[in-house]
Amino acid sequence: MDNPVLKDNDERIVWLSIIERAAWSDTETYINGQLLKVSRGCFFTSLRHICTNVNWDVKKVSRFLKRLESCHMIVTEVTSGLTHVTVCNYEEYQSNGHRSDTPDGQKLTHKEEINNKERNNIAGWDEFWTAYPSGVMENGKPRRWPKTGRGSAHGVYATVIKSGATIDQLLTAAKNYGAEKSDGQFVYNPKKFLSEGHWENWIEVKDTSDTAVFKKDWDSF
Repeated sequence: MDNPVLKDNDERIVWLSIIERAAWSDTETYINGQLLKVSRGCFFTSLRHICTNVNWDVKKVSRFLKRLESCHMIVTEVTSGLTHVTVCNYEEYQSNGHRSDTPDGQKLTHKEEINNKERNNIAGWDEFWTAYPSGVMENGKPRRWPKTGRGSAHGVYATVIKSGATIDQLLTAAKNYGAEKSDGQFVYNPKKFLSEGHWENWIEVKDTSDTAVFKKDWDSF
């Protein structure tokens, strides 16, 4: 996940969210009563919306977007209070290529796109998903992450891999986190676990034995 443009983990998280927001394929969306066309690798947003999502002030968000643009990572265009964002080299952040047309000139249906994603699943994802703890609900029953949550987490997983993490690191983190959360209490949503970089804290097994605690206290003197 090393990138000299991104100064800290907060900026990495925001950058990952920008990539995730970009449209997977050409589409249309309603914004303020208007039907707008959205090209692959692009999305519409506003400074206020970004500020709310990342808990930054307007000036900080504006400076960050300008830096990304000056480094040719995004292109922005403001019209009627909306910011149109284009992720440069969007294809490089995807686990597999996708063409907007078929040999017959017909666009793929949404269902076909989903099937293609599943067939071209990024290596290691199934193992990661199996190892990741499900947690429990308030009634004590095991939680089942919804399919939409799985798809969203899969997209972030692919982005994290593209950003430099290894399959072994993410799988090890999921296993260690699952062992720590064997009681199912207070388990991160898998998307949050990946996008906010929590997985980096679980690459190594945490030693919570009395000996380890004593050694830590002793070393602090």
